[in-house]
Amino acid sequence: MTREDFKVFINKTLLELKIYAESHINNKLPDDLEFYWASNTEKIIRGKNNIVEEICEKIYLSEDKIYPCVDLIVEKKTSENLLLLSGHIAGYKPKEFGKGWSDRTGPFIYGISSELLKE
Repeated sequence: MTREDFKVFINKTLLELKIYAESHINNKLPDDLEFYWASNTEKIIRGKNNIVEEICEKIYLSEDKIYPCVDLIVEKKTSENLLLLSGHIAGYKPKEFGKGWSDRTGPFIYGISSELLKE
């Protein structure tokens, strides 16, 4: 998979993640996003295009080397009415793009924080 194709896939994934969370909490979530890596909570990335670039930069190494297991978690709605997401890259070796741990195509595993589920 090319880098540009992977960025399109990430973009689609972010939309699916939001829909996934909305279906579990039975509520509409903000369209505007913030993102951070669990390993670096100080660095917050804003805006979908910037988030796509950030995720691609960290997990896409080459056409045949992509980290195969990446958790994407819907954390919360912020006070600024943004949807905060976090990511965590598992320690598996990069490999070709394909079916991931969730039995879906791609490396992403969707999650929702307990805080958001309680709302």
